[in-house]
Amino acid sequence: MSLITSVIGELSTKHHNYTQLGENIGKYTGGISHSLHLRANEKRINELYGLWQTNTKYLSRYRDQIDGLLGEMLHDTIIEDERLKVVLSDMSQGLDAQIIGSGQKFAMLESTALLS
Repeated sequence: MSLITSVIGELSTKHHNYTQLGENIGKYTGGISHSLHLRANEKRINELYGLWQTNTKYLSRYRDQIDGLLGEMLHDTIIEDERLKVVLSDMSQGLDAQIIGSGQKFAMLESTALLS
């Protein structure tokens, strides 16, 4: 998981703050996800290139709005230190909660196994 692909939808752009951007994403799409992949260069051995992939689901009547949103996210995102700290802190707390939940699930499975 790339850091930039994880936070890009949570940051402001030149035309929308992060709240407005989130509202527009929710209004016009079923969500937007980004991923970054490395591919081998077929012409040059030992050389890689990056491939940015964006996925979204939307109704065809919103095509113009989606094109604008994606272009804005990819070309006009503003990375501000304070907002980035908030987004990273939220991500960290979410990961912490997943770890705790996994630990509780593991403990329940172990105690169930001991009773069998």
